Amino acid sequence: MKKIAICFDLDGTLLDPQDQIHPLDKALLLNPPPGVTFIPCTGRTRGGVREMFERNGMFDRQVLPFPMTVSNGTLCFAPGEQLTEYRALPRWLQEELLRRLTPTRLALLFFNSDQIHLLNPTPYGVETAERYAFYHVPFRDDSRDIAFAKVMVLAPDHERLVQVSESLADLPLERAFNLSDCLALTQAGVTKASGAALLLQRLGLEDAQVLAAGDGENDLPLFALAQRSVAPHTAPEHVRQAASAVVRVSERGLFTPLLE
Repeated sequence: MKKIAICFDLDGTLLDPQDQIHPLDKALLLNPPPGVTFIPCTGRTRGGVREMFERNGMFDRQVLPFPMTVSNGTLCFAPGEQLTEYRALPRWLQEELLRRLTPTRLALLFFNSDQIHLLNPTPYGVETAERYAFYHVPFRDDSRDIAFAKVMVLAPDHERLVQVSESLADLPLERAFNLSDCLALTQAGVTKASGAALLLQRLGLEDAQVLAAGDGENDLPLFALAQRSVAPHTAPEHVRQAASAVVRVSERGLFTPLLE
């Protein structure tokens, strides 16, 4: 039987503007075709992924049956939400990010395996964190002792975030925009694609045909990993150009055209 692994983003890709999943995609996720493995690859946390599915009437109070990589590849889970990888920032790099980013006064979210700590709680940062189910606790002095894996900078001004990103260019970081108002920082080499590659190896799917779907800059490494990729027609132009095809998810969902 031919093995197919579908690595897909959630926000702006699987989900419509109302955070709903197309009925055709729901049907496929609930009953995967023979040989097909679905792998959510997202900047959301595990809890945020579970909450998204529950809001769509799926897997209510159940562990998720998919392998998945969350928080931009910093955590990987086997089916049943079994943690397999946690790729934290080196201690010196975490301290350097704190030194450089704290004075910006922009909202900063620090992610570890099970908590999010908020530093510089701006009104926009708090509202954005709640919108994406980034449930957080305050960043306190003892938070510095925690090994975090991802830092997210939140601001409504995209150009300001671009400036922040460029100011960190000398550090060994992956700098990607989950959305125009969210700059995600992980250690160099830690991406959705590298997390997906670890899962493929662990699941014995190294030889599977890899299909990818995404709408953001941080999905481009996934496209490079895949034999075929699609982007929604609402994705930025450079993302659409990098994909094998562009789809209108509202018409036939995401997975049906991807599998054709």
